[in-house]
Amino acid sequence: MIEHRSYFNKAKAGEHHDIQQAAFFREKRIVSAGWSMGGETNYNSFGEFKKDFQRKNENWNKQSVHYLFDNLNKDDYIWILDEGIYYVARVPDDPKNLFQYTNSAEFLKYDAAAYIKNIDWHEVGTEENVPGSVSTAKGRLRAAFQRIDNQDGQYEYENDKYTITSLIAKQVISKKTKKFPLRKQDIFSLIGAIGLEDLVAMWLFETHQYVVIPSTNKIGTQKYEYVMIDGTKKTNKKIYVQTKNGDVDLSTKEFEHLISNKMQNEVWLLTTQGKINNRPDLKFVKISGDNRKITPYKIEELLEFIFDLKNLNILPPMVSTWLDFFDWC
Repeated sequence: MIEHRSYFNKAKAGEHHDIQQAAFFREKRIVSAGWSMGGETNYNSFGEFKKDFQRKNENWNKQSVHYLFDNLNKDDYIWILDEGIYYVARVPDDPKNLFQYTNSAEFLKYDAAAYIKNIDWHEVGTEENVPGSVSTAKGRLRAAFQRIDNQDGQYEYENDKYTITSLIAKQVISKKTKKFPLRKQDIFSLIGAIGLEDLVAMWLFETHQYVVIPSTNKIGTQKYEYVMIDGTKKTNKKIYVQTKNGDVDLSTKEFEHLISNKMQNEVWLLTTQGKINNRPDLKFVKISGDNRKITPYKIEELLEFIFDLKNLNILPPMVSTWLDFFDWC
């Protein structure tokens, strides 16, 4: 059974990473990971290129060009971002078979002399139209070209195995109208870190009438994502929210200092796959009161909020965009 995986290419070249390659990739129907070897050299095969590279450089296995040709497989998917729009392509054959080297001034300018040919890019849309593994890739990945769906859930489809990110890529490219069945809890994998922050804010608004102070979402802090206030106007308490979308553990002790005895402040913590206070059963809690009481909530409450149609108009775009994409079960 073949596993279809997804990769992200930052599509930036040059010593200062200031050469934008994405539009060039789309125009030429290619993808590259740099390492043009100069205008005087040329190679007729991937084997020739790799051999010369290893002769001149010692760290082949640490370079993005290694991931592009040695790790990427036929029918894997590649994502790029160009001027705020995401694109995806399927690899139609073994990358080594699709290797080509063009030492023209144009290809050298974009540091794309060594590339995979016959790549057809398909427009996906803006940030709210791609899964979280894609929307967060540019900021969190170190390499110029790297796999992004390692933490995805996997599904069997048409006798093959797909990660959620690759399944979305397949749906986009094939333009199939048939909806694939997906577990409701897997929607967290699609909405990303920002989508989760927005979701909790809207849930707290709906259930508690708490309102976000917009400026607090711009503060560079590791302790909370944003601050909310009591929209009922009955108290002047502050509500601090911290969310982690993935296998990240949280400790309530790190947030107890935010609780004010006089102001009745609250802290809400959520981790979709991790643990709170090293307890697997705690993923969503409120800290409040003079004794820093921990009140547990079920993450299923967020799922019920998402899939209740009466909430559709207040769901964040990064959440609502996926509701019609799959057959949720």
